[in-house]
Amino acid sequence: GLPLAIELAAARTKHLALTALASQLNNRLGLLTGGPVDLPLRQQAIRETVAWSHGLLSEPERVMFRRLALFSGGWTLASAEVVCDTPEALAVISGLIEQSLVRLIGQGVEARYDMLDVIHEYGAERLEEAVETESTAQRHAAFYLELAEQAEARLVGARQEEWSRRLDAERGNLRRA
Repeated sequence: GLPLAIELAAARTKHLALTALASQLNNRLGLLTGGPVDLPLRQQAIRETVAWSHGLLSEPERVMFRRLALFSGGWTLASAEVVCDTPEALAVISGLIEQSLVRLIGQGVEARYDMLDVIHEYGAERLEEAVETESTAQRHAAFYLELAEQAEARLVGARQEEWSRRLDAERGNLRRA
């Protein structure tokens, strides 16, 4: 009844001390393997679990999934539309949420979405494999440059606090851009 990641990590405590295990978690897709052999492959390793979910996606969902991996610290619907070059972003993100590959993390003025780290890592591998990293990174950088230029003029005045919060939420993406 435990989540697969916890079950796989717990199995590694026979071979690694907890501090060593914690230091190895930056490579979750490689570390969290070796589940019971009597279970389906998708339940023996985190990579296979995510790959199984990825295999159920439609082609537009797969394209957006891998492009979303370029974001750092989440994204908004507007940023996903531009960076992922997907006009029907809400419908596609909804499909990714239904497959538990994307999650809604904030419902303030503008909804924010994110992926769990292990899913993000898998998406980044698919983005690199599709040879779309550079083109997606260029759209990402252009979007966040425009956001920074808009914010510059608005960080003084009545809406200063609103823009400060917005930039704070986008800190990871601004650094990445």
